[in-house]
Amino acid sequence: MKQLYKTKTATGLLTYILCLLFASCNGAEEYEPQEASDGMVNVTFTVNVPMPDQVKVGTRAESPYTDTDIINLYLLLYDEDGNMVADPFLIEESDLTTIPGGVKFSVSVPASPDKRIVHLLVNPYRVNEEAFRGDFAYFTSLMRFPESSLSFLSVGEKGGSYQWKDEGRSTLLNNMLPLVMWGRIVLNNITVETQVDGIKLLRTSASVQVIKGKELPDNGLSDFIVTGMTATGVRTQGIVAAADYQSEPVTPTEPHVDFYYGNDFFPYDRAWSDGAEPVLYTYEHFSNESSFMSVILAATYKGRLGYYKIDMVDAQGTPLNIVRNHRYIITIMQVNGPGYATAQTAAIGAASTNVKVALTDETNSARLVTDGQWYMGVNRDGFDLYGASISGPIATVYASSRTLQANYGSYTEPYTEFVTPIAVVPSGVDWLEVSLSPSAYSTSTVKGYDLNAVFSGATSRVETTVQIIADNLMQEFYVSWNPSISAVKNENAYVIDLVDAADRNWGVRRVTSIASNAVLHPTQSQPTVIPTNLPGGVSELSSKYHPDAYLHVYNWSTLYPAANAIPSPAYSPLKSKLVEVDVTASHAGKTSTRRVVVSQRID
Repeated sequence: MKQLYKTKTATGLLTYILCLLFASCNGAEEYEPQEASDGMVNVTFTVNVPMPDQVKVGTRAESPYTDTDIINLYLLLYDEDGNMVADPFLIEESDLTTIPGGVKFSVSVPASPDKRIVHLLVNPYRVNEEAFRGDFAYFTSLMRFPESSLSFLSVGEKGGSYQWKDEGRSTLLNNMLPLVMWGRIVLNNITVETQVDGIKLLRTSASVQVIKGKELPDNGLSDFIVTGMTATGVRTQGIVAAADYQSEPVTPTEPHVDFYYGNDFFPYDRAWSDGAEPVLYTYEHFSNESSFMSVILAATYKGRLGYYKIDMVDAQGTPLNIVRNHRYIITIMQVNGPGYATAQTAAIGAASTNVKVALTDETNSARLVTDGQWYMGVNRDGFDLYGASISGPIATVYASSRTLQANYGSYTEPYTEFVTPIAVVPSGVDWLEVSLSPSAYSTSTVKGYDLNAVFSGATSRVETTVQIIADNLMQEFYVSWNPSISAVKNENAYVIDLVDAADRNWGVRRVTSIASNAVLHPTQSQPTVIPTNLPGGVSELSSKYHPDAYLHVYNWSTLYPAANAIPSPAYSPLKSKLVEVDVTASHAGKTSTRRVVVSQRID
């Protein structure tokens, strides 16, 4: 571990370059090595990586990096006004101890009775090249910058100069890994007793992975072998901290981009990732109809190598914004022909129509299927009901349109044709009725439909899979109902385990806005009694930071003793909804999200 005490030997040219880099030198001051007047104390930090995988602390010479590796980091210390109060601390590989889900290290920092803000900048230094990455080089200067400068501290390549060393087809992957990450935490003070646990990190980049779905007799996947992927629209530069750099790191919903450097993209022929389930990484960017990301998939179909182009669009067919810390999964569902002859042809061509895919953003899990012409999306993959019967919308389906030409003999006119979805329940299922009706969402190119359900007649747990079909596209929607839930309740509360042992990268979010209805908690046994406002209850849980997720539902019998089903709050779209949570998880290579609803009090 090093504290970077720097002398005044840097050249004026470096200072000038740094001033240009940060647009101005306002707020910058010279480094002067100072001993803290109130002494130094040793503080231990534990850091959680943004995935449940075990962290490997190592060098590239030992094995390829993964997207959870931490090989070094900077610790920056600020006061509550955003002024840096100590020189940056560089924590090196030898100072890091691997722990489940993260790393631990100790460092001597100035003690203080006042509030202190800690920022972690992870993997700023490329050990194998002995070089700093992006703007991290400014820490070797004579300048000290305020906390606000972190909002535009960049990493990657700027201005399309492609300053990364050209390493051929794998240049992108080689230079993105190990991924740069950022974390922040506020300490009320720093004393000899200070110990900092569980600093959360966000990746500065997003990942995209291609996997092959289940082989079926009629989907062509038994003749289809994926060998690699690349992409167009991969951005060359990103910002280290999130837009809200003054708050605890939370995965954002929109990109944070420095438009000063433009929106340059990396050449697709140097962005290859090889393998049967290839992964690539890209910095975040805003997308529009003329600037968006497309994946070029290399695969053999019946022994013939081809290249398939898959546009990154959302459930409404709109080009997808690429957002940091999101993981986008493209699942190949069906193939019925060879791809483009060359990657170059695919890169400049239209999206392939002979491959059907499901595109999932693991962070919000809106699932999209497409065949290159039609798009159909569903905002979740399943619905679980506990308790009394209900009726109403349980999901939203989106279906796209296409523009055709009507021939009137001497002239033609364009017209819009929409694909209309239907919902089908398997024969023999008599406890569930489903239908689709137009929703409030509609545009000139996409129509939304409510997936309506009526639950009735069951006395024990039941489950089924509804098929949602639009033209030649199909999605499966899982539905379960447990009308008798005495087995999952304690004396004063329902306690429902929301995730399975095999679930990975899961997240749980309480949708019900009234906190007294129910709480989420990472343990089953605590609490056994649910007070109106439970200390320790949270509105969200995540495998990134918690071991498990349980839903503890408040005993409403004290409030509604005469009711069998709880009257719903006025905001609820369904009658008798007591509490709702959304659960997203990866299981057996597939990411899905489901809505869990509890509709009955404790009898």
